[in-house]
Amino acid sequence: MKTLRLYFIVLTGLVLLGLAITLLRQPTAVNKVQAPLETITRAPILNASTNTQQLYKIDPAQSQASYSVQETILQTIEGRTVVGKTKGISGDILIDSKNFAQSQLGKITIDVEGLTSDSNLRDDRIRKGFLESSNYPEAVFIPEKLLGLPERLEPNQTYNFQIEGYLTVKTTPAKTTWDATISLNDNKLV
Repeated sequence: MKTLRLYFIVLTGLVLLGLAITLLRQPTAVNKVQAPLETITRAPILNASTNTQQLYKIDPAQSQASYSVQETILQTIEGRTVVGKTKGISGDILIDSKNFAQSQLGKITIDVEGLTSDSNLRDDRIRKGFLESSNYPEAVFIPEKLLGLPERLEPNQTYNFQIEGYLTVKTTPAKTTWDATISLNDNKLV
């Protein structure tokens, strides 16, 4: 009977110790979401101020943000490229038809909780394990420069350029450069 009581006391102590460690490891509400580093420039609030400027907004019904990853199965079997997508994307671009090179891109926000692929298990693992999307539901891209824009945007022509800025996932901003294309067809910016 003394042995059973000793096991019970030790087991109770371990459970309480485990609970205390778990509680100590949980981040506080203040630490869950942090603002991007102060050295990163904020995205401009875009408004058309002249008759040569036009504001375009991302249409989530016709747009998507995606990721791709090479999946390895059981660390030995070479997998395949997996793609996850979300329509939860917002942002805008201000086009200046008189001087296209002066056009501006606003903040782009991506709903990472809405990312889906062909596997619910993978989606759950990516959202909870890697992105912690319940605490950080959005990834944010703050543009800094548009590089290589032509002086004029001719209708039905495609132009290549680069977007330089900071992508913040969770609380970590990273400087990145994206290759991009743009075209204007029937007053629709693609």
